[in-house]
This record gives sequence, C-alpha cells and structure tokens, in this order.
Amino acid sequence: MTRIIPPQEWGKDHWTTLLYVETRVVDHNGIINNAHMRQRNPKYPTFLKGGAKEAGHGDYDCLNDMLDAGLLTVEGSWDNPISLTDRGWNIAGQARRYRAENGGNWDSFTPAWPAKRGYTFTTTKQQEEVLRLYVEEKLGYGGIAKRTGLARATVSHIVRKNIPVEQRRRIYDQSWRKGQNGE
Repeated sequence: MTRIIPPQEWGKDHWTTLLYVETRVVDHNGIINNAHMRQRNPKYPTFLKGGAKEAGHGDYDCLNDMLDAGLLTVEGSWDNPISLTDRGWNIAGQARRYRAENGGNWDSFTPAWPAKRGYTFTTTKQQEEVLRLYVEEKLGYGGIAKRTGLARATVSHIVRKNIPVEQRRRIYDQSWRKGQNGE
C-alpha cells in the first residue's frame, strides 16, 4: 500500500486525474476507463508539487488520496461509479479554471479548500492537540470538541485517521474505568 499524499503536496498527476474524474462523472456516469489510468510503475512515478516524485504511486493511488481528502465517493471498488462531493466539485472547478488560465504548469496551483461538511479545517498544531487530549487526558470526542472549539465530526475524523482501532479501544476502556471509579 502506498502512503496517502496530502493535498498540499499534489502536483500535475493528482490535478489531471481529478479533472479526468470530473469528465467521467459528467459524460460517463462516473465510470472510470481503466485503459486511461496510469498504473503503478517505477518508470512512471506520480509528479508532486515542486517537481518531487512518488515512485510506485499510480492514478488509482491518486484517487485514494482524493477519497481521503473528501473530494469523491465510491461504493466498493473503483469499477463502480464515482461521484464528486460538493467539495470535489468546488476544487475541480478551481482546477479547471486554473488550467484554462495558466496552461499545464500545476506548481503554483493552490486551491481554496472548503471545509468538509460537518468538519473544520485544522492545522497540524490543532490536530496534535486533539490527539494529545484523546491519548493523555482520555477525553471523548465531545469533550475535545468543547475544549478545542472544533466540530465533533472533525475531532472524530482526526482521531480515527491517526490512532489504530485497537489503541482507541484501550483508551476508551481506560477512560470508562476512570469514570466508574469516580476519578
């Protein structure tokens, strides 16, 4: 499995794949043509912002990155129809306009990211604070949301994305016992 590449690192291959998906959603009911997708191949890495390259990362990996960023949805496998989320339509529109005005150089493209529905856009420091409160102070999602001012859905997303399920269960059990003991 390849790493999830965050949107701030995306370059030419992510943005052109997003525009390809937009076209497939509009003209082909969201069905991707596998023949048009760049497969994982060391000879053809994914080009990232600033000219960096990610070997062993193909167009389907770019789709996984977009799924993680909340730009699209798919039920099951990539053989099923893909849909763009409201956020995905917004970013695709920005990308299409940028490409029309600037040609194929994606290095200076930095979209204005709308927050996911029910989510709050967060900085790395805010995410670290959420994880600290969850792990060290054993606060639940609601308590963390109250303390940080973030949406509860955002807190849930940060915790689930960064802490494996087994560790979350242990922390939940510890916090539950702490409450039972009146601590």
